[in-house]
Amino acid sequence: MNKFFTVTTYNKLLEYFERIFGSSSTDSLKILIDYIMNKPNPIMQIFYLSIVLPAWTTFILYGYPLIPNHYLPEYHKYVGYLTFFICITTFVKACTTPPGYINARNINKYDNYSYDNVLFTNRICKTVKIRKIARSKFDSMTNRHVARFDHYCVWLNNSVGEENYRFFLIFLAVHMFMLSYGSYAIAQIFRHDTLVKNLFGAKYMYAGGERAKRESFEEDSSDPTESVY
Repeated sequence: MNKFFTVTTYNKLLEYFERIFGSSSTDSLKILIDYIMNKPNPIMQIFYLSIVLPAWTTFILYGYPLIPNHYLPEYHKYVGYLTFFICITTFVKACTTPPGYINARNINKYDNYSYDNVLFTNRICKTVKIRKIARSKFDSMTNRHVARFDHYCVWLNNSVGEENYRFFLIFLAVHMFMLSYGSYAIAQIFRHDTLVKNLFGAKYMYAGGERAKRESFEEDSSDPTESVY
């Protein structure tokens, strides 16, 4: 299935694109796709900020005026500000902290694990020509060796390794709390609004309802003996 979507479908779409727009446009598209998918770039970082910043701005403009209420005391405003500050701080920290790049000069600093001769063997990396220490891996996105390499995170535009793994985990934990807390706060604001406006007991009428009711009554009150011919 993976091969069907990432290889077969991809090549077929490129084939159709080339038929429509020509080979030069297709070559430019391939370069763009390669940059997006296989090169470090800030696209997902920008996408993250385009979601988080407008969402917080909307909540501050329209949610904060409804705090305090019956279910959310005043201090929830400050909790919200603090949560937002920690979210952005951990995001910046996880993005900018190097994961622990290994080179010939600092290899002894990261050589702290023994080889198990199963997953990790004592050998020379063919790409960067240094000894491949245990639990390290060559990162094809940055073309560098990373100590205790975990993965390359597109949201951070950074590799995750020995020296920034804790910031990555804090980033995840803080955002889990932010989403949970935000959902709770919004639910309590709606709950307060429902209580104050008695929305469960409200009765709604559409515009022109009384007129439609009268016209219907007049039609029903017409002479039943009147001929339809």
